[in-house]
Amino acid sequence: MKSGLWIRRQERFEGLVERCAPGAHRALAAEIAALNLPREARILDVAAGSGAFLARLRALGFANLHGIELDIKDFKLDSIPIESFDLNLDFADRYNEKFDLITAVEIIEHLDNPRHFLRELRKLLRPGGYLLVTCPNTEQWIARFKFLIKGEPKHFGLDDIKSQRHISPILSFQMLYMFQEIGYKLDRMTSVGSFWGPLKAALYEPLGMLVSLFMRGNKEPREINVYIAKQSDPTEDLQGQNSRYFESKNFDIADHQL
Repeated sequence: MKSGLWIRRQERFEGLVERCAPGAHRALAAEIAALNLPREARILDVAAGSGAFLARLRALGFANLHGIELDIKDFKLDSIPIESFDLNLDFADRYNEKFDLITAVEIIEHLDNPRHFLRELRKLLRPGGYLLVTCPNTEQWIARFKFLIKGEPKHFGLDDIKSQRHISPILSFQMLYMFQEIGYKLDRMTSVGSFWGPLKAALYEPLGMLVSLFMRGNKEPREINVYIAKQSDPTEDLQGQNSRYFESKNFDIADHQL
């Protein structure tokens, strides 16, 4: 419906398109405000798009802002320094100073190696610095129904790969495990944003609340999972983190075949 009663369109801030589900940037800005960072905090927004989220951070009073965006022709904030490079490659050594906060909104799902990306970001954080990273919520109740019927994860079907390069789905327990492995401590997890208009929400949200009573695992209801974490020491003794597990003298690959 063109009126937005069924499907909401992408929003804008200061005329700049927000490249995510409606309501997400606004909610994320509120999460950052709640961290009570000093206004001189050094902040890096990764995959900054048009600059809409940086504009929101500037509206909060932050002035020491920096961005990374591969396609800089769409970046419209002339007053904020922007770098352009491929986030699939090593990039931490491009910066001489560390950051108090790094935001990575709706980018990790597009990348070849999420672990490599998180490692590079950690190198750029000051000790105790914050990372805010988001990804599509494939555990949402309606996403589980879609997988049951179509055999494709929501946001990560073949059409999503072709149109958006959504290639790296990450479940919440996987993200939390990577944090421990790489060196982040979770501060808060939530979900934000929805393309549902008020009519669709009125029809589906009561059903979602009922279904969630029988769900296990992540029950966050919104389109985008949000993780806020602090830089910490890696957990050295996690089972399964060592890529050399085949070297174990007690490991017999025949015992692990389907």
